[in-house]
Amino acid sequence: KYYAWSFDELLQIFDDKNDFKLFSQFYGVTTKGNFDHDMVLQRQMTFADLAEETGLPQDELESKFDDFHQQLFEVRQSRVRPGTDDKVITFWNGLML
Repeated sequence: KYYAWSFDELLQIFDDKNDFKLFSQFYGVTTKGNFDHDMVLQRQMTFADLAEETGLPQDELESKFDDFHQQLFEVRQSRVRPGTDDKVITFWNGLML
C-alpha cells in the first residue's frame, strides 16, 4: 500500500477543498478507489485538458500540481517502503549458459 491512497487520506492532505476537487478531477479520484478500495493515482487527462475545463492557466496548474506531488511525497515518506530484491545472481545465470 506504499503507492495507494485512500479517499480519506487524500481528503486530509488537502487543506483547500478546491485543490482536492482539482486533484480528484485530474486523477479520477473516487470513494470506491481503483485498487482494493484505495487509489493508485493515474492521470485521467493532460494539463492542457484540465486548463480548458477549469479555465485556469496551464502553467498555474502545473505549479499547483508540483506542490500537490510534494505534499504526497512527504506523506508517503512516513510509510513502510516495499521490499526490493537486491540479490545479484548474474553468476548463476552465466552458469546456465
